[in-house]
Amino acid sequence: NCSLTNYIDAMRYVVSCGGYAVRMGSAVSENLPDLDDARIIDYARHHRSDFGDIYLLARCKFLVGCSSGLVSGPMIFNVPVIHANFIPLSYLHLGNQDLFLPKPIWSVKEERDLTFREILDSPLRKRSEDYDAAGLQVLENSAEDILAVTREMNERLDGNFISSEDARALQQKLQSLVQPKHWCYGTEIRTGEEFALTHRDLFD
Repeated sequence: NCSLTNYIDAMRYVVSCGGYAVRMGSAVSENLPDLDDARIIDYARHHRSDFGDIYLLARCKFLVGCSSGLVSGPMIFNVPVIHANFIPLSYLHLGNQDLFLPKPIWSVKEERDLTFREILDSPLRKRSEDYDAAGLQVLENSAEDILAVTREMNERLDGNFISSEDARALQQKLQSLVQPKHWCYGTEIRTGEEFALTHRDLFD
């Protein structure tokens, strides 16, 4: 689960670039606020159909999603995906152009976020009660992080993105932590570059 609110800045960015932001989903718990913009469409609430789901996933420039089955659809059509609010990290599978943002995991005892190494070494997977029992709080990506990775994806696809050598080094450090026991082993995984630079302590 994650808050729709933290995706709104990314929606506005897409519209500012001349695109349409289409909110998808088949079982949604909250309405998209009235943002007074005809290019931001609450398709999930007002227009959804089975055909429309497949058509949009196949034809969109890219999808900004979360840890849900919906992100599998664009991958079938070789459409890039941003896997925001992703958990558990070891289950991650990315396409060649995909980016991800992990859900931060906060240690109540140590008063800090767990590092990628700690997350990948942890036996914790999907059951929220297991995180509670371990004294861990699963948080959400910020609106700033989601906006930044959306901008990066759009610029990458337009051929305008300038990659940072520092960020690439952090990505390599993360890749080195992936072991054969992880489902994501054998695939290239990378976060958004601004996320990597802002949260570089997670890569230690």
